Amino acid sequence: MISRKQIFESAFPFHILLDHDLKITSIGKSLLKLGYEFENTTVLNDLFQIKTPPTELNFEKIVEQSSTTFILEAHDGNLMLKGQVLEVGYHGKTELLFSDHLSYGI
Repeated sequence: MISRKQIFESAFPFHILLDHDLKITSIGKSLLKLGYEFENTTVLNDLFQIKTPPTELNFEKIVEQSSTTFILEAHDGNLMLKGQVLEVGYHGKTELLFSDHLSYGI
């Protein structure tokens, strides 16, 4: 049986999956290969900042703007990600999935 995590990893190699506190619960294989790592306590803002749209780093505020394109920039300045944020859920748990559709170095 294919796990939920395996589906995200294969479908979205640059994905970032966030819990309600914006802690990273999964990160795509391509980001791992580029050296981006996370632990159970890593929050989105530890690795990336939201360049656009201007929004608070808050689950509900991000969901309100989820139909727009988000640009995330790595704090090290070496990577910019452009993609959508989708609210996903399972078993009564809601998470945010940032799925990148264009990745490039700065």
